[in-house]
Amino acid sequence: MSLRGGSLAVVVVATVLLVAPRAASAPDMLPPEIAAPPPPPLGLGRLGLPLEATLAVPEAGGGGGGDGVGDAGAGRRPSCEEARLKCAYRTGCGRALQMYIVGCSALHHGPPGHCPEACQQALIALTSTDEGKDLMTCQCADELCEETKQRVEVCRPAVVRATRNESVVSCRVAQWICGADALCSTALEYYHSFCRSMFRGRKCTRRCKNSISILRRQEKAAKLDSCWCDGREDYDCPAIRSNMARLCYHQEPPHSFGPPDPLPGDVETNELLPKQQSKGGARGARVTPGLLLLPLVLAAALVAAGTPSS
Repeated sequence: MSLRGGSLAVVVVATVLLVAPRAASAPDMLPPEIAAPPPPPLGLGRLGLPLEATLAVPEAGGGGGGDGVGDAGAGRRPSCEEARLKCAYRTGCGRALQMYIVGCSALHHGPPGHCPEACQQALIALTSTDEGKDLMTCQCADELCEETKQRVEVCRPAVVRATRNESVVSCRVAQWICGADALCSTALEYYHSFCRSMFRGRKCTRRCKNSISILRRQEKAAKLDSCWCDGREDYDCPAIRSNMARLCYHQEPPHSFGPPDPLPGDVETNELLPKQQSKGGARGARVTPGLLLLPLVLAAALVAAGTPSS
């Protein structure tokens, strides 16, 4: 759904790593804003598909002050195991971590130079969480982390491109970004609960409009406001967008529900060019070096036996 119309079913991935989400009594109880840093790249710890990443923060900052990177231990980079556990036991980050484990497992079976779309989406959601500032700096404990770095590097252009503020993504991806944040996910659940009549084209109630207003105030819902229907949703995305415009805002329905024109220099496809080609012919895939180095340290374990992480 776009917040200008279109419902997104919350992606809920059950996992033993997650704790129960924080209860909320009513949409009005949600704070109007979420103070969250920009989505960083990440690294994950051992036994949970560990990643290691470096964030190319503007070089003038010299350490990024209090917003940036490494709050977990004054100057000490956390181990990937510590970062993984911190993520796993936070509702939104833990859900995104599970989507990543499932979505990126095929990365090591597919052809080099290709990042599966499910892996792209999972990484986009995971790098949008607050816990990413620890995941992105975690220290890998073994050589497999380095050996698998290049496999995941191919996902970097799409992930960075999608998380730019000006990028417009599909409503499915926008939903994943919102669902990875605990408060945004809760606001989205209230929207689904209170706007059922609007989804069916009947009426837009006061509670529905209030839940839309609360959802729009969530930082991680920003891309829901401009997302486009890709035709692969499990609901009628164009119809819901039309119903919202007509019933909630008394506006003419949008004329187009498809993808927007690509940003200058971008080639918006699901097929990613190998990193070695980005220097010459793939301007849309060029990213600052070191921005998203994501080695999957548990990749071999997943391929070999699927040993449970604990």
